[in-house]
Amino acid sequence: MFITNNVSRSQLSSLFASLGETQWTNAELAVEQIWFIAACRQIDRTRDTPIAFQRTLFLSRADQILALLGTDIQVQTAYIVTPRHVNGSPDWKMEPLTNVWNAVEPDRKHRFTHVFETRSGHLYSNSRIPIEKLSLENLYLTLDSGEVGTRTS
Repeated sequence: MFITNNVSRSQLSSLFASLGETQWTNAELAVEQIWFIAACRQIDRTRDTPIAFQRTLFLSRADQILALLGTDIQVQTAYIVTPRHVNGSPDWKMEPLTNVWNAVEPDRKHRFTHVFETRSGHLYSNSRIPIEKLSLENLYLTLDSGEVGTRTS
């Protein structure tokens, strides 16, 4: 989750934002947890000549990447952003995300959690259970194939 407040509302918002949108000069992360960046391409077909433009989305949940599939937004690259207590380093890390797996926690057989795989092979999860104790069930989403953003199950 991201926090914004009216002090951070851009004065240019009224000039450049679309109806219903507000532009902000900054946002705060509500909790030090995993979040995502999606680099996307969108085609505006409302004009006589369609125009493609780039968008960068900050997302607090992996299912928001999945929700983009089937829309007019094409996810070109997705990144996972992990805090130091998750990635084991002294600082935040941003890594290209390749796969999202459904996994089962040993004590919760009917509840899935996600395991996130990066291009370098690192695995992360929001679960309190160590990754090595999670059982990977199936590939939920792949983002590093010929077709970026393929739902697999």
